[in-house]
Amino acid sequence: MQLVEAESDRTSAFSVAPKIMPFSFQEELLREGMRARLQCVVSEGDAPITIEWLKDNAVIPSQLDIKIQQMDEFSSILNIGQVTPKHNGNYTCKARNSATTVEHSAVLNVNVPPKIIPFAFVDDQFYKGMRAHITCAVSQGDPPLNFRWLKDDRPIPTSLQDVATRQYDKYTSSLSIDSVSSVHTGNYTCVVSNRAVTVSHTAQLLVHVPPKIVPFTFQDGHLLEGMLVRVACVVSRGDLPLNISWFKDNKPMSEDFSISVHKLDDYSSVLSIDPVSKKHDGNYTCIAKNLAGSDSFVAPIIVNELPKWVIKPNNTKIPIGGSTVMPCVTTGFPKPTTIWYKVE
Repeated sequence: MQLVEAESDRTSAFSVAPKIMPFSFQEELLREGMRARLQCVVSEGDAPITIEWLKDNAVIPSQLDIKIQQMDEFSSILNIGQVTPKHNGNYTCKARNSATTVEHSAVLNVNVPPKIIPFAFVDDQFYKGMRAHITCAVSQGDPPLNFRWLKDDRPIPTSLQDVATRQYDKYTSSLSIDSVSSVHTGNYTCVVSNRAVTVSHTAQLLVHVPPKIVPFTFQDGHLLEGMLVRVACVVSRGDLPLNISWFKDNKPMSEDFSISVHKLDDYSSVLSIDPVSKKHDGNYTCIAKNLAGSDSFVAPIIVNELPKWVIKPNNTKIPIGGSTVMPCVTTGFPKPTTIWYKVE
């Protein structure tokens, strides 16, 4: 019995202690959803060797869904199919034989990507002068977080007036426009990044533009009775659909055989008068309307009427010493000037 104990003590005294090859997680920046793996290899040490894994110096809970695979008596693999923040911690491989126990640890730090809460401009319809505001808030993600704002996939130019961005805290940023106009129409993107990944969300701002009519005249005012008059009311800008209508002296204009209105396209309407006469004198108004507003332009028609005889003087015989009246009445516009001549 004493010989057996002596032999056992001698064996223990000369056992080689285990030695673990250093290991670490493959990626320094592990993002949520990635796979993680550690391999613990005992490069030295007498068998039998027992290998076990710990997390934060405790037995690994089964609910973490971590798989441990013993490759052989000198190596073991720890696998995590999809890492999440709950896997963060210190993972230790322990190797034990009759000589001693050794261990090596690696830290797993899962970087959670930012998640932006979807946002949109509150009003579906914006008109010139209204105020617009959106808030970009992150519901999850590891700090530090970096916020950036883009317009149409480019940095917002400093020349774009009335646009301001503000970061309330490390998880929230906002963009506001004090007075919107057509130049503010576009796609506004909030870009958030951390060490894990970069994410973004976009909201569209559509500013409705009221119509603007190009000024017009009726042949610069040189109109003669019997001429053909034609003028176009052209809208240079404004959202569709547009409604273009004509008025005469602030009353809806009724078409007759001499007056016609034709729509050229979505942005223009043509008024034609053929032939024009004195009855067409007046102020003609073109009005263009859309959802954003309206515009109007007024131009006068003054028809110059050729002189016409109302009462034409006739040959008259007058006795010597007698008197007579020779009426001479004309009409026209401007008022004709009457001049008398004595024909020899």
